Amino acid sequence: MNNGDKPLPYSEDAEKGVLCSLILSPLEAGNLCSRHLEPKHFWAPAHKIIYQTLLAWRGTDKIDFIWLKEEIKKRGQLDEVGGPESLNEVYTFVPTASNVRYYLEGVLDTWRRRSAILEYRRREAAAFDDSSAPDSFDPEGIFAVAQDLCGWPPPESADSLLAEKMEEPPELVSGFLHQSSKLAIGGGSKSFKTWLLTDLAVSIAAGVPWLGCQTIAGKVLYVNLEIQRPFYKRRIEAIAAAKRLPDNGAWRKNFDVWNLRGYCVDAESLCKNLRRLTNYLGFLVDPIYKIGGKREENSNEQIASLLNLLEQVTRETGAAIAYGNHFSKGNQAAKESIDRISGAGVFARDPDSIITLTKHETDNAYAVESALRNFAPVEPFVVRWEYPLFVRDSALDPSKLKQPRRGRAAIYSVNDLAECLGDQDLSTVEFQKLVHNQIGMSSGKFYALLREGKKLGHLHQCGIDGKWEVTKCTA
Repeated sequence: MNNGDKPLPYSEDAEKGVLCSLILSPLEAGNLCSRHLEPKHFWAPAHKIIYQTLLAWRGTDKIDFIWLKEEIKKRGQLDEVGGPESLNEVYTFVPTASNVRYYLEGVLDTWRRRSAILEYRRREAAAFDDSSAPDSFDPEGIFAVAQDLCGWPPPESADSLLAEKMEEPPELVSGFLHQSSKLAIGGGSKSFKTWLLTDLAVSIAAGVPWLGCQTIAGKVLYVNLEIQRPFYKRRIEAIAAAKRLPDNGAWRKNFDVWNLRGYCVDAESLCKNLRRLTNYLGFLVDPIYKIGGKREENSNEQIASLLNLLEQVTRETGAAIAYGNHFSKGNQAAKESIDRISGAGVFARDPDSIITLTKHETDNAYAVESALRNFAPVEPFVVRWEYPLFVRDSALDPSKLKQPRRGRAAIYSVNDLAECLGDQDLSTVEFQKLVHNQIGMSSGKFYALLREGKKLGHLHQCGIDGKWEVTKCTA
């Protein structure tokens, strides 16, 4: 059998699965399907009719079989779908709508493959027909086939884009974060980032302000990769009490926690599961380095692939994603706010919004700075840590960051070198310059401690490229 004799790709189970999911959960499944599926994506003519009819449902409850039958009958299409018996097969196909994304992807996958096969068959036939052979090499047609295979939208003219009436996604956090956007929160080690992210999740679940900014009330999912389950429970309780939320409030049903500490979680598996969840306004992943897998933190290419997976989640679910990330070692006062986050530069270029917490000269206070792609700039401000919340303090100057120790009275150790170097690999000259800029250490003291660190085994110099790395930190 040659390829031309093979039946075109088609999944009856996937098409029926989508239709039955719409029947069982018209609001949740309908929001997802209307964004991604059109009647043309179905192969069976009856399924196209049923799908178009189901999208016309305006209720929120399960779609009644009688309504579906009568609506199709009213349109004069009952015979075309095979009568009530065929409708009943669809209606009873699957007992849950939780797999709607799996079925949706199956419908789209078979449609893309059918489209590609049909287009190439048409072009093959045209290539053997001398009168139409030039058309078989039409680059626009080949490009259209590639789009179908990739699932990309076609290019559009500025004229049609500007003429289209469209609404911007709602502001999940006023002035800082839209739905379907990404937010990175950066801070030093033990700077209460998890508390701040949990406060964000609780605030959205309850629809109350976060850092003084109004939020939209709705469902959120917190992916907890770091805190043990009983201790995370304690944090939620403490934050809810501090915000004076009712013990039996609706916010508790809006706040879901996925406790995954101790499990092997990689970005591919996590994002695949998140893409199936379409009833959330936001996902919070904490911390992001836990899902990196074998990716090198300093590799722009590898980190870009991780962040692209998160972006696919936002595109397909319409939810925002917020995640925590850590600063590089050492004092960060001399750096631009977005350059304080450790790792590849793409960490600073990719998110739609970045919020950084940098130590203020006042104890237990942090300067909050932001880099916003889709909002007007927000002036830096200061927050004080008052367990279990950050509280704005307008009396403190956000420019007064904690400065590195300088002067003869400063007492340095090998651990200071290790903290400055962090996860980086630097030449001796680069290392010395970094340490001087961050903590003001003289070159003489630097070289003395460098020799000591090497002797103790805390610092190692590669014999190939001469670059230094941390092997272990002192107490």
